[in-house]
Amino acid sequence: MIGADFASHADGDLSAVSLVDPVTGARLHPLTDEAAQDLFDEVLTPGGTKVLTVSFPAPRGKSADVIVPHFGSFRDVPVR
Repeated sequence: MIGADFASHADGDLSAVSLVDPVTGARLHPLTDEAAQDLFDEVLTPGGTKVLTVSFPAPRGKSADVIVPHFGSFRDVPVR
């Protein structure tokens, strides 16, 4: 179960995922989305995949580091 692994509270959302602005070093938090999918009871089968999307305020660089709880950091992710 995905549960609240990505949430900063027990909401079952993606609020704990963050992006680090490479110019300022500031940690950017996701924009609030009232229509966001509730992941609290979402089940991911072994070997399965799930596409999760989250939007952030625009960082100042052309790439940024993304921090995903329980999965680690992804460095130099291109910003579109």
